[in-house]
Amino acid sequence: QRDFIITNEPVDGGAVDMRSANGNIMVSNGSVINIAGDDTGSDAGKLDLEVMNGLLTFNGDLLASAADSFISGEVDVTAQSISSLSEFNQKLNNAGAFNKRHIEVIAGDIVLGDNDLVKSSDIALIASQGSVILNSGSAVDASGMQGGTIRLVALDNIELNNGAVIDASADGASDNRGGNMRLEVASPDSEINLREGSQINLLGGNGNPNGEVYARLQADTASSQTGQLADRVTWAAQGLTEASQATLVAYDKDELTAADSLNQTYIQENFDSISSFLDLTSPELLAEINSSNFEILPGIQVEANQLAETTGEINLANLRYDASPGEFTLRSSSALNI
Repeated sequence: QRDFIITNEPVDGGAVDMRSANGNIMVSNGSVINIAGDDTGSDAGKLDLEVMNGLLTFNGDLLASAADSFISGEVDVTAQSISSLSEFNQKLNNAGAFNKRHIEVIAGDIVLGDNDLVKSSDIALIASQGSVILNSGSAVDASGMQGGTIRLVALDNIELNNGAVIDASADGASDNRGGNMRLEVASPDSEINLREGSQINLLGGNGNPNGEVYARLQADTASSQTGQLADRVTWAAQGLTEASQATLVAYDKDELTAADSLNQTYIQENFDSISSFLDLTSPELLAEINSSNFEILPGIQVEANQLAETTGEINLANLRYDASPGEFTLRSSSALNI
């Protein structure tokens, strides 16, 4: 004789993956996508939407919540354009998708306005051919028991205007450090403007360390204008001086040709060049910000359209600027051999 015990256990929500290479994606009014966790206790799932050459229209509803102490839904979107980003984002809020929210718009700007709230533990807003602009009344919120992560990326500018709020703080009663904010712009004339009247909160909970700010922009090394960085960076948002560390990396982008050897000499020469550029252009911005938690560091970004292969031993340990390490990025559209 055998006794069988039958139980019902909740399972996590699954993944919904929708992709269109050359057309649009339409989620029609009255339709429902459900990735929610079970009410009795399980994690929610993930929604992936990819519209590389079309329009995303989301008129339906999403269910992505989870019971207390379980993980809510993740949303990852890449679209040529989104019909009413504000309405789409509100649907994500209503759905309870608060674990991850990555939104990339390929064409045009990402603009948040009055009452626009982007809320998740892990947030990325990427305008790959435009700017990310937060206007008055908008908020990007990754706060919680543990401070989250906020990443803003643009080809052109990042604008945090008067009345806009970024919050990656840890709950005041928790024993967790504050979250981090990362800002990246990719054109040699792009700007990062964190203007007076805007707010950034990276506070840790219960006296624990505050979060960090990391910003990255391409240096215009063809220009010898001493005030170049000060003209391209505004560092005036309330709360910036409370970050445990704030770092701006100004990097020089160099295209590796077939005639170049990716060796110690090549890297050292590029590092020396961007370091000399910062010697000339950073003092005005440093004096303007005048904060002990802020530093400017050099970076090298090497890009190759063919095989990129290092030759000989490469030691990056001595690539330092005012005793701080710089940054080295290597990218190849073909093979990469180290």
